[in-house]
Amino acid sequence: MICESCGEDKKHEAHSLCQMCYDKQYRKLYRDTHIDEIKRKYKLYYEANREKINAANRERWYINGGKPMCINKSCPVFLGVHIAEQILSNVFKDVETMPYGNAGFDFICNKGKKIDVKSACVSKHGFHKGSWSFGIRKNQTADFFLCLVFDNREDLTPLHMWLIPGENINHLITAGISISTISKWDEYKLNIDMVINCCVTMKKSDK
Repeated sequence: MICESCGEDKKHEAHSLCQMCYDKQYRKLYRDTHIDEIKRKYKLYYEANREKINAANRERWYINGGKPMCINKSCPVFLGVHIAEQILSNVFKDVETMPYGNAGFDFICNKGKKIDVKSACVSKHGFHKGSWSFGIRKNQTADFFLCLVFDNREDLTPLHMWLIPGENINHLITAGISISTISKWDEYKLNIDMVINCCVTMKKSDK
């Protein structure tokens, strides 16, 4: 049949329209006017089927050539999740670690403070050359940002660690620490020795 909207001879969907035109005029209208209800239903469905959905997503990822985050060093969250959070949860005692993807912070310390972990390797290119950048994204939830930096993604040798109060940088989208002015952050610097020891232990266990 001839679609009344596009004028092409296509399979009829409804209202004298082909499927594509019907989707544009009716299904899109429904989505736009019921978006909050659709989001609510999707959230309820996801919460009830979280493990099944995540398992299916992982399976598709592996089938298409993806690698598990714990061995994929090119993965954007490899440093922050698999390395940094795993190290820090062992270095800092009596902490409550949040599930992966928790909004705003990664663990709660033994003093009840919410800590968001950030990690980076030194930038060697462009405007940020010779510095470390941390994605803060104007996070107002965390009480502190624990920033850990490494030499590179291959060796993963910890270099420095800072515990920065949220109020100092939570207005920023990205916070940067430059090698040339690194001393400006000394008041927030923490002892890196325990992190280095923990990294050495992790590397040995991975062999």
